[in-house]
Amino acid sequence: MDKKQKKLLEEKRKQYKNENKDAWLTMKNETFAKFASSICDWPNQEPRKASEGIKRALRLQKERIKKNGLEMKIKLETSPKELETSPYLSNKKSISGNYENKTEYKYGHKTIEYYRDGKLIKKYKTPFTIYANIINTTTNDILHDTYNCPNCSSPVKIEELTKGCPYCNTKFLVSDIYPVVNNYYDIYRTSIQDIKPKRIILLLAIITTILYFIVHYSSVGLSIELLLSTIIYFIFFGVIAMTILVYAFLAFAIIIEGISKNSKNAPLSTYKTPKQIESLLQKYDKNFTFKYFEGEIVNLLKRIVYADNPSKLSIYTGNNNIDFSNVINTEYKGGMKLIRSYQENNKIFLDLIVYMLDTYIEDGIIKDCKHQYKITVYKNINAKQNFNFSVEKIACSGCGASFDGESISECPYCGQHFELSDYDFTIGEIE
Repeated sequence: MDKKQKKLLEEKRKQYKNENKDAWLTMKNETFAKFASSICDWPNQEPRKASEGIKRALRLQKERIKKNGLEMKIKLETSPKELETSPYLSNKKSISGNYENKTEYKYGHKTIEYYRDGKLIKKYKTPFTIYANIINTTTNDILHDTYNCPNCSSPVKIEELTKGCPYCNTKFLVSDIYPVVNNYYDIYRTSIQDIKPKRIILLLAIITTILYFIVHYSSVGLSIELLLSTIIYFIFFGVIAMTILVYAFLAFAIIIEGISKNSKNAPLSTYKTPKQIESLLQKYDKNFTFKYFEGEIVNLLKRIVYADNPSKLSIYTGNNNIDFSNVINTEYKGGMKLIRSYQENNKIFLDLIVYMLDTYIEDGIIKDCKHQYKITVYKNINAKQNFNFSVEKIACSGCGASFDGESISECPYCGQHFELSDYDFTIGEIE
């Protein structure tokens, strides 16, 4: 990045901080802030800093909701005081070549409303923790990587985009392209985290100090010594000791309630899956990271669920009889479990359970249920994880033309067959 680009980037950041004062936009991570704050504008506007995979899934969901005669509104609320990014997670980066994955999170409250003909028919409101996986660059060596133009989606070199896309002439800074959110989800947040510990500490400190004063007053009577000892008791035992005791209790309670509630989102056994899948696939691709893979699979699954005819998609090669046409919202709950893996010829197969929460409409009534999607995903063992790959705009290996590879499997210009598994993961079966 040259001096001119750095100066432009600093000016953008300054303008961003001046213009955006709400709670989401005061977050430390600017990318996450822009993304989370703009979710509330969907479906009227696509979220900022979202990957093409997320945007494609949301476009299909928007069509599904409209076809069912509904309107959906999302509201995410938070405050600057809400906890944001633990030191453990903020320092946990997965490096893959010239890119990194970083998980960020923040507490808040989510409200989802469904309307029919302007009338509210269903409302959900829950405390939640929203997570986002953010992909960023670690070096300027990405200029020769291929990327889909954010304006016209044509696959071109990033270096060309900084000078002007050859197809639409739009210019971009690297900072316009990266960082980007490739996966997001929320899980139910424990209600204990809404407790205001300072009020409890002060109340307990006052109560114990009053009891201390009453006990000693009844035995020695009122004196200067008693008043001084009461003040000392309040400061050192009433406040300091109660602070230690209350925070210790809350920490223990949050852990217990967190295990209890989060196990309802996804089983505890899913925690070992990231390491299992990484150790398996890093044998073929040393730069493979689970975080990117997780977002990739979730977005593929959502697009199949929201598609009118999944059997016509190149991203799905399984049973033609699946039908999710009544599903109007499916949310990943942060859990994926590896059942088995195997290799056939030059392809690696993974049998997974993906834990989702589906909202569906049945006989005009909106309901929700947990759904364990049992899926098989596979790809060529020689296909490396590519952060810039997009099935929406495939560059034909035969004639070089670009086309939407999600809905067709042959180049419309030269007829050459295209198979997604030679480039990236494909979903084979869904139950």
